[in-house]
Amino acid sequence: MLGDEKMTIDHPSTSQGIDGIKKHFANSYWRTHGIFYGQGYRPITSASFSLDYTFWNQSPYGYHLTNVLLFGILCLVLFLLLTKLQWLHPNLNLLLVLLFAAHPINSETVAHISYRPEILSFLFFAIALWLFDQYFDRKRWYYLIISLIFASLSFISKETTAAMLPMFPMLAWRRTESLKTGITSSLWFIIPAIFFGLLHFNYTGWFG
Repeated sequence: MLGDEKMTIDHPSTSQGIDGIKKHFANSYWRTHGIFYGQGYRPITSASFSLDYTFWNQSPYGYHLTNVLLFGILCLVLFLLLTKLQWLHPNLNLLLVLLFAAHPINSETVAHISYRPEILSFLFFAIALWLFDQYFDRKRWYYLIISLIFASLSFISKETTAAMLPMFPMLAWRRTESLKTGITSSLWFIIPAIFFGLLHFNYTGWFG
């Protein structure tokens, strides 16, 4: 846990366990962790540290186990998403996910507790994308609504989710074979983007 203490056991809100979760939603990510450089609004990530503290207290093994479990779930969701999209052969989907899981670039993401924002944001984004694809298959609005919820969770796990937003119109374009329909059906995802931008500005003082 060396280097991760400010985010976990030494953090005044995190160390309150479940009782400290609401405080994470009222502060910027870096400021609430006592670090005054950089900005960010990531209450979901901070709340996950509070839950860790509730279950594991100061044991580093529990925090690392949570990262490993979340990364495992992410790999499973990615495989289900690739299989659902049917863009590649199923065996190739499995190979890509295994390469993703074993790639050295992800070692720090899993090994360092403070890198959890990357896991959570990508996990929620992948689920949102899978649900958005289901929306085109089932023609049920609740798939779109739940997809928007997971997209929002991705935003407030880490702000870099904004860079992945073009994936939604790209997926819609492929499913509808119409660029116009692809763009218009994806406009809903501007809502969580704007909402996150307002939250980010409110708690950090800027939009970037």
